[in-house]
Formats: sequence, structure tokens, C-alpha cells
Amino acid sequence: MTRQKRTTRLTLADWDRLRAVLALHRGGTLSAAAKVLGVDHTTVARRLNAIERDFKSMLFERGKLGFTATPFGEEVVAAAEQVEGEIDGLLRRLDGASSNLTGRIRLTATPLIAASLVAPALEPFARDNPSLDIELVGDGRQLDLSAREADAAIRLARLQS
Repeated sequence: MTRQKRTTRLTLADWDRLRAVLALHRGGTLSAAAKVLGVDHTTVARRLNAIERDFKSMLFERGKLGFTATPFGEEVVAAAEQVEGEIDGLLRRLDGASSNLTGRIRLTATPLIAASLVAPALEPFARDNPSLDIELVGDGRQLDLSAREADAAIRLARLQS
């Protein structure tokens, strides 16, 4: 199929169709997509058919094991993921979930804990708080909190009875 330039404006129905494309891409089957979206599998199929008709191009190859995105389908999925990220960010801001934290925080932990536990956990927090400067220090030394060598420390200690 060939693609033609689309001249209509994006509607809420289009977003529902894009969500169906994302759910189908992530789940691989109509049933898995339907479960994520909280709709019937026939609704996912209708939304997929409608967006493929609008784009005049197939987004997925249908196979025995489920659905696999076509090259154009991959492009649509990538664009839909960007839209999803923007909408999620907007909703977080509208809900007041973004705390608008600013400033600098220095966190210390042993190198192993810093690399394997703290850094991965900090990543989404740092992404959600771009005005916050987070410094993670992986160091075996015990930095002095009272001397402001660090703002917070994560350490392993033996319980004393």
C-alpha cells in the first residue's frame, strides 16, 4: 500500500487508535492489547483497521504468533510513544505530581550500592525533577554529613543489641 499525506486534524479518536497501536505492539496480540486498554479485543481490531485505513498502509503483519509491526508501523509506534510521553508529562504537571524541586543534593553510598541500587532508582526521579542537581558519590569512606560533605548517606551497618 502507498501512503498519502493526511490532511485532517488529530482527534481524541485518533489518540485512542494510537493507544491501541501501542498496546498491540507491546502485547503482540489483540487480547493482550484489549486487556491493557480495558476494552474488548474487537475494539482493538476496529481501531487498528481504522488507523490503517486512515494511513492507507498496514501497520502490522498478522501471523500465527500475533502481530509484528511493519517498518511503517515501527515509525507510527515511535511517534505514538513520543505523544504518550508528552501526554503523561502534561497530566503529571496538571495533577501537581511535579514538585518543581530545585537545588543540589549530594548522596553518598558504597560503590556497589550506588551503582546497582541507587543510580537505577534515581534515574526516573532525576528525569521527573530536571531542575534538581543530584550528585551520587560512590565511595567507601563515610562522608561527614554534619560537615556537609554529603546531604544523605546510605550505608550498611551491623545491628547492635
